This record gives sequence, C-alpha cells and structure tokens, in this order.
Amino acid sequence: MAKIVVVGAGAVGSFFGGLLAKAGESVTLIGRAEHLKAIGENGLRIDSKPWGREERIHGFELSETIQAVAQAELVLFCVKSTQTATMAKAMQDLLPANAVVLSMQNGVENPETLQRLLPQARVVPVAVYVALSLAAPGLVRHFGRGELVVGPSSPWLETTAERLRKAGIGVTVSNQVMRDLWLKLVVNTAFNAVSAVTQKTYGEMFAEPMVQATVQQLTREVVAVAQAEGYDISMEQGWAAVQAIAQTMAGQRSSTAQDLAAGKRTEIDFLNGTVARRAEAHGLSVPVTQALWSMVRLMEGAGN
Repeated sequence: MAKIVVVGAGAVGSFFGGLLAKAGESVTLIGRAEHLKAIGENGLRIDSKPWGREERIHGFELSETIQAVAQAELVLFCVKSTQTATMAKAMQDLLPANAVVLSMQNGVENPETLQRLLPQARVVPVAVYVALSLAAPGLVRHFGRGELVVGPSSPWLETTAERLRKAGIGVTVSNQVMRDLWLKLVVNTAFNAVSAVTQKTYGEMFAEPMVQATVQQLTREVVAVAQAEGYDISMEQGWAAVQAIAQTMAGQRSSTAQDLAAGKRTEIDFLNGTVARRAEAHGLSVPVTQALWSMVRLMEGAGN
C-alpha cells in the first residue's frame, strides 16, 4: 500500500493522519518523541466533541527523523510556518519524484516555499478548517469541523482527494484555493495577535466594543491587501467570516496566544508579518496590523 507520511504530527497532522490510519491506510507519523511514545504505548486518542466520544487509533509507524519521507507517496506537511524552509531542505534528497505534498499550514506563503525547495514534488495549497488542540502527548481534542479545501484541480489531485474522502475527510477541490487561504488569513490576522497580547478568547474580545472595533479595522486592512494581491474578497465577506468565528469558536484562544503562553515561537511573522510586507509592496498602510505584529514579536523576545 502506498505510504502516507505526516511531517509535523501535532494536533492537525495527528488528527488527519489518525483518520487515514483508521481507514486502513499505511500512515507514518513524524513528530516529537514524547507524543510518539504515548501513541506507541496507548494509541492515538482523539477526544471529539462533535463525535461525542473518544477514538483510540493504533497501527501507525512512528519516526522522529525526516528520513521516513523516503518512501512517501503522499505527505501531510503540518509543521509551523517557522519551520517550513528548514524541513523542506531536509526533505530535498529524500522525497520521491511526483510525491504529493499537502501544505496544511497557516498563512499564504508556504506552498510557494515548498514548491521552490521541492521541485520534484506536487505541492498542494490546503485551507484547513478544524478546531483542535494537542491536550497532552498522544491526546488530540477535537472541538469542531474537519474539512479541507485543496487545489487547483487536476486529475492526480482528484485521485488524492478521493483517497482522503474514503477516510471520512471532507475535501473540496477548488481552483480558488489561494483565495480561501487569503480569506483564512483575514480571520487569523483579525484574531490571533489580539488574542495573544490579551490572552483572551474570541468571545471575550467581541464582548468589548473597542476591541471589536480593532478587530474590524484589522479585517479592513487585510482585505485591502488581499484585493491588491488580486483576490476577490470584499470587506463584507471578510467581516462575515470573522464574525462567524467569534460566534462558533467563542471559547477559543488563538494558536498564537497558546504558543506565546507556552513560551514558544509564534507564527506571527507569517500572519501579520505577511500582511505588512505585502502591504508595503503595494504602497498600502496597515498600521494596526503592523503595531500588533511588533507587540507579539516583542513579547516573544521577552520570553526568551
């Protein structure tokens, strides 16, 4: 059976890798030793609120080294954006020709970076819609959703999408996947830095009118940059997406907030940072986005 390898088996990689393994696929998880040890001893536990139960999944191959990608036909690339270039370079001489690499990451720049560093691969931009946390080694908590948007369409990508669907993963193949990623960047930039600086949930942020106004201004700034990049995203669409997250994920703190609280490096350079860099290239001003980028960067430094 053709091999599936998860590079960066955190919450996202473990969740989707787990669904594939449960469906009978041969799945290798590459991740941190503590997490892999727990999976090896007790299986991967997925405690799902939508499912109303905990699943325990066994049968993985486990590896702490990137060498495991040498036989991969399909790679779920789930590392933080801060590690994209480093991990891609480590894969350059290992990854087979025509291997499909799903860039299942935040931000809009990762697919281009991966394709440049892995010219032998078929790199696929993926917009991931799922609410997860890695609660403990070997334990993923699933709070909602679990769908992917991939693209652009091609016969081999349709085959890959069908393989994922057979594992119960909702997959949409779209020629507008980069627009989806930019709309997701609108939401991430609107919420992540404010949540990180305040350590507040999305619901708490929206309960304060002044903070909600700040989030709306962030949305306006990112939408303007997205439009300058050529993506058909209106302010109405961007704000509707932000409001929907505030309602459906009111109790969540952003991944940036969680990373900052844990003393980890955040992905802020690939969220607010990307928006600020692209804005400058287009001669646009994004003062709130820029200010929050600098604040999170300063807080990162204070924790080191």
